[in-house]
Amino acid sequence: MKEKLLTIVLIFVLISGYSQNLIRFYEKAKVGYKNNSGVVIVPAKYYAGSDFSNGVALVIENNKRGFINVKGEVVIPFEYDDASLFFDGLACVLKNGKYGYINKLNQTVINFEYDIAFDFLNGIARVSKNNLWGFIIVMVMKLFLLNI
Repeated sequence: MKEKLLTIVLIFVLISGYSQNLIRFYEKAKVGYKNNSGVVIVPAKYYAGSDFSNGVALVIENNKRGFINVKGEVVIPFEYDDASLFFDGLACVLKNGKYGYINKLNQTVINFEYDIAFDFLNGIARVSKNNLWGFIIVMVMKLFLLNI
């Protein structure tokens, strides 16, 4: 039993050590990303960009927000006027003057109907619509199976 648990921990440490964390850098007032060895993976071409979180970074191009992966590929197109990072699996985004929430597949999970919206934290997001405030609660069931 202890050997299996130690093996699982060792595998996790090895996988974490080899995961690719890109580092944001600036060049001529643009944002790009390098790997830990200093090799440029994403050239400095974006107006602004976040750190990578959950495998994606929020970047701005031509005043629109979108998301790229660690290979520099656009995974969510530049179609949003405002956007946040992903929290609890959802990103708060602004399109056509209204806020809504998308998942990492760029699918609308919560409709674009809010005048003001905040990020999810522990499954709860504060929103405003027609000068009224409320909360959206998302229930997510996570199932973890560990066979030791």
